[in-house]
Amino acid sequence: MKTIVKKKKRRLSKRGIMTIMVFFFSIFTLAFFKGSTITCKDNHFMISIRSLNSKTSEVVSTLKVQAEQKIVEERKKAELEELKRQEEEKKKQLEEEKTEKENQEDIELLARLVHAEARGNGTEAMAACGAVVINRMNSPLFKGDTLEEIIYAPNQFAVVDDGQINLTPNENAYKAAKMALSGYDPTNGSLYFTDDSIRLNSSYATPSVSIDGMQFYYSTKQ
Repeated sequence: MKTIVKKKKRRLSKRGIMTIMVFFFSIFTLAFFKGSTITCKDNHFMISIRSLNSKTSEVVSTLKVQAEQKIVEERKKAELEELKRQEEEKKKQLEEEKTEKENQEDIELLARLVHAEARGNGTEAMAACGAVVINRMNSPLFKGDTLEEIIYAPNQFAVVDDGQINLTPNENAYKAAKMALSGYDPTNGSLYFTDDSIRLNSSYATPSVSIDGMQFYYSTKQ
């Protein structure tokens, strides 16, 4: 009677597997550096490692150029935005300086007028005179959109005609001018004023209020 001996299947050890992997990796590396060609079974697939390496380098170069171009474009865009911001800021600053200059000129002109008209009547009276000028700017009865146009309109203020408007204003005059320009109006919208000793013709002016020896009037034409 024969004894049947079964052959045991040999299994690769871990060391053997590693040896095989190192072997194939070495071949692949050699092919990479020497530019050899790896050929699969029956010549169904063939690839040149050197060719693949060349194509990869081209792609990397292209991506690098594109990235550099994008960086340059973004930098130019940022520079243009910064220039635009600086121009807008400069424009805004110039406008603010212009407005500030105009405000100072308005304060100076109105201070000279109210000082010439009411310097002996106190700050409240001077502020009231300034308010009349502002009211005239907002009234359709008077031509002029600026303080200068209203004050220097022909035959409107005697102190302009006799030159008293050129006197140097005192501190109270500047204070009164600022009060009027900020909207303070103790005259309730009056358009005329005189010394208390003078009365305007009632055909075109109606008394509104008396302040510190000065009489203020509404217009009967409103």
